[in-house]
Amino acid sequence: MAKQSRDAAVIKEMRGISATLALHGSEVPQLASAHTALDGVLNQLDELIAQRSFHRSNKQKATEKYRQLLDEGAKIATVIKVTLKQHFGNRSEDLVKFGLQPFRGRTRTTATPAPENPPAPAPEEPTATPPVTPASPSTV
Repeated sequence: MAKQSRDAAVIKEMRGISATLALHGSEVPQLASAHTALDGVLNQLDELIAQRSFHRSNKQKATEKYRQLLDEGAKIATVIKVTLKQHFGNRSEDLVKFGLQPFRGRTRTTATPAPENPPAPAPEEPTATPPVTPASPSTV
């Protein structure tokens, strides 16, 4: 955006100089050829600005058309894929010829069998002292 405003400022300045030379060019005759060249550059810039706007709108139209065609093509491709799967069957290896992956199912992994004789937990050794229970507030 800054470049566009800078460009606009330069063009505005060139237009101002050209207008001033048109009014007071007779005072400085040696700038007549430069004034003509500046007017030529401004005319070419005006044409390019118009072309750029035209191409920008064409680009937007082309992008919109591109997206529409892309969406339409994706829908048609989906219909073709579904039709092929329906015709050959979703498990048929013939689908590979058309770039489709047949449904091969999920390979089931066998669960590791639980050990037949799990090691018994070590028995707890009895403690010599009975566990201490805290005294209730009503007995104290």
